[in-house]
Amino acid sequence: MKNSPYSLIAWGVALDLLNIHVGNIELALIGYLLMMRGTYRLGVSQRYYLIALAGSSLQVILACAAMVGLRMDFPVLGNEDVTVPELICISVAITVRMVTMFGLCSGIQADAKKKGSDSLVHSARST
Repeated sequence: MKNSPYSLIAWGVALDLLNIHVGNIELALIGYLLMMRGTYRLGVSQRYYLIALAGSSLQVILACAAMVGLRMDFPVLGNEDVTVPELICISVAITVRMVTMFGLCSGIQADAKKKGSDSLVHSARST
């Protein structure tokens, strides 16, 4: 059975948002791979999905770097010091995530506009 590209993207985003670690492996990595597969299948219909594909591909690379020790998260509640190189890596990771979400939302919005679904166009635009 073939999964819908939108279903793959939804599962990918869900795994990314849950941020679960099993040992040294992030389940978000699987989520990024699912997003890559879904956006690849939709990339021929909208160029925005190609932007999301590039963003999710970079997220795979950053997730692999995080698994080998590169810091990709910002301590919100702790008193940890963050060095400038770590802050640059964190900023890159946040920017890549924003680019991916922009590509996904804009692609969904463009597809919904093409199909005449005004409520979905408005929802995707306001995200």
